[in-house]
Amino acid sequence: MCASDQRRVLLITNEGKQYIGFVDVFESRLDNEDDESDCAGQGSICFYPDDGEPMLLYEDDIKHIEIGASG
Repeated sequence: MCASDQRRVLLITNEGKQYIGFVDVFESRLDNEDDESDCAGQGSICFYPDDGEPMLLYEDDIKHIEIGASG
């Protein structure tokens, strides 16, 4: 996930949905260790799909990230 920071990617969620877009921010497990949610201690990304609303996705949400996607 770290390598996707500030890059265009193809993202596939664990639900099988595919998105092409831009990863604006990556936060490590340490950055999120004190979050007040079930996702505390997981890495996360702020993702802007080309055709949708921005998303905050945690490690458990993501199946695959392919860097350098065009679209």
